[in-house]
Amino acid sequence: MSEENAAAILIEKASESVVMLEADDQSALNALKDLLLMVAKQLTDDVFANCRQAAISAAHILQRVAEGKEPDANGALDIVGRTVSAMQMIVRDGQSPQEVAFPPELAGQPAPEAPKEPPPIVTPSPPPVIAEPPPPAVEKIIQKENPSMNTASAPANKTVERTTALAGKYLTFKLAVEEFGLEILKVQEIIKMMDITRVPRTPEFVRGVINLRGKVIPVIDLRLKFGMDSLANTEKTCIIVVQVARRETTLTMGIIVDEVSEVLDITHEEIEPAPSFGSDLDTQFILGMAKTKGSVKILLDINKVLASEEIASLTSI
Repeated sequence: MSEENAAAILIEKASESVVMLEADDQSALNALKDLLLMVAKQLTDDVFANCRQAAISAAHILQRVAEGKEPDANGALDIVGRTVSAMQMIVRDGQSPQEVAFPPELAGQPAPEAPKEPPPIVTPSPPPVIAEPPPPAVEKIIQKENPSMNTASAPANKTVERTTALAGKYLTFKLAVEEFGLEILKVQEIIKMMDITRVPRTPEFVRGVINLRGKVIPVIDLRLKFGMDSLANTEKTCIIVVQVARRETTLTMGIIVDEVSEVLDITHEEIEPAPSFGSDLDTQFILGMAKTKGSVKILLDINKVLASEEIASLTSI
């Protein structure tokens, strides 16, 4: 599968997003910026050098709009919209890059930079004060008078620490009506559906293997793995190529999803721990539940979606 097909999926999403984009919607601006940077990452061939640079320049414009540094924010968004349209003509419609003109305003735009944080203020710490624990009798009186001063707050603190660690960028996708998210660092690339070679005597959820630029990788149907009904492929069906690490095993594999949605920057305030359904149901593969943009997205730990023995069997294919 050529790289332009993978980029075409992302550009199509960018085209849908830019139509509804508002200059004061910082979350949407950053999401589209991340999407365009993913497009640039996909377009590695020199044929798409101009297209790649245009995506990076448009991402920089979106960052400036989000930071309030563009005096004409609506004009800047118009430039981004025209850039995405030109990218569609090249990547999706197959027009020659020499025949498509990008907005002249893109010239000289640098790559987007990460926001700089001020240096930490270091103040000398006072010497530690080592407090003597109260006698047992006094401690009981304190706990009786102040029930909140016990260890009950420890689980809450651990929950905050866990959700803080989970905050970051996620690639979201759909299976039926449910929405899921994968840590963006675990995603290698996105490709359209291609011919899959079935491997005998493998589990039903293993659709087979594909030839990805000379490397044979297994592909699993995430619908079947999660116990959902099988679905015929559509124009939006695609394969997300991910890196799975489990113990001493590292595996590159593809997962089939109904549709890729967008890249979201999810804060720890939007994440809640995975619900517990008792000992009969294993939910270790769920990192948490993200409540964002009016819906709940299930954040997956791709390293735990498959059991250790399933990963071991796939590495032998």
